[in-house]
Amino acid sequence: MTFAEQVSKFTQRTERRLARTVSGAATKLAANIVKATPIDLPVGPTGRPSYLYDPESVGRARGGWVAGFDRNINSNDYRLDPSGEITSAAAAATYAAYSPRVHTALYLVNTVGYIRKLEFGGYDIPDEMRNKTLPTGFSFQAPYGMMRVNAKTWPALVSNAARMARTVR
Repeated sequence: MTFAEQVSKFTQRTERRLARTVSGAATKLAANIVKATPIDLPVGPTGRPSYLYDPESVGRARGGWVAGFDRNINSNDYRLDPSGEITSAAAAATYAAYSPRVHTALYLVNTVGYIRKLEFGGYDIPDEMRNKTLPTGFSFQAPYGMMRVNAKTWPALVSNAARMARTVR
């Protein structure tokens, strides 16, 4: 085997490992964010019935997450996914196609209009309906947001994914 062939094989193996590391870490991060996204519940955390409960919208924020590359996001206009499994699987399938030669960035966006309030607070709900939010305007289920909390785990996710990718030949 010539030196050029050895370098070529090394390059290909390194690209496969990089792709597996990035897609693995991004898939885990997306799954964590989806699971951390609040869902509407018939009974709030205080045990009182939720006056804003709408069974037709349960899981809309979780289903609103969409993964893509290089700002090429294919939006799912309206998907209900209370468990988050469908959305996480869709993100995993998207990220599995990652190639370091083709893609420069990975994205995870949410298509629902109220996602900023779930992440950063700001709900202004009358007192009789406060069984879903804290006095600060944050959701009881995600008082510190979803993205900000999980973004802090990115270095550990990359480290774990890189460890797993070492087995790629």
